[in-house]
Amino acid sequence: MRRIVIIAAVVCECAYAQSNYCAVLTNMVTALRQPRGTLDASFTNQLALCAGSITNASHLANVNIVQAISLTDVAEDDLTGDALLPLAASICSNILASLELPSNAWQRGAAGITLSGINSFDGKRLLACYAVTNGVVATAHNISSADDIYLWNAIAKHLDVEGLTVQEALRCYAAVAIIGNDSTCDITSYTNGLPESVLVKIRELSGR
Repeated sequence: MRRIVIIAAVVCECAYAQSNYCAVLTNMVTALRQPRGTLDASFTNQLALCAGSITNASHLANVNIVQAISLTDVAEDDLTGDALLPLAASICSNILASLELPSNAWQRGAAGITLSGINSFDGKRLLACYAVTNGVVATAHNISSADDIYLWNAIAKHLDVEGLTVQEALRCYAAVAIIGNDSTCDITSYTNGLPESVLVKIRELSGR
């Protein structure tokens, strides 16, 4: 009888955790798609609480990516928020080094993109290059679940790479980071096959 009670408790706990994550997922997508949505204090607090209670590695990585994006947005919005950048960078680095995620997990690519943006904002141009160029040469980052596609689309829109796959977004960010570090570098290996709308933005940044 006791064994049945324990199993029932575990099932209920898992169901609650899944329900809680679904609510957070909806809030993350909403915040990413709204102007200044990631700056709301109640949202950032919710992410921190959720990250402390999730055991599913993929779900935790999803929350952590959005948490890093939110921290970076706050730092960019508030001149006193620069202290948040090391925390955001650390979150991304932990995802990239995670032993619990598959080597081709899409979250690794998203973390690399986010880390590149953090390093660029922080003036660390060479590190910004490494964060994404390493991701480009890695195994293709696959998204298998509908929920993850839903979240990636919102992240891509927020990071101004809407409509791109994770691998395409990595190449886009790599091209931007490389020319930000050295405007004379050849970036065609990264830009080949990218949509013209993206190439226009990259040309504007490079002055080419």
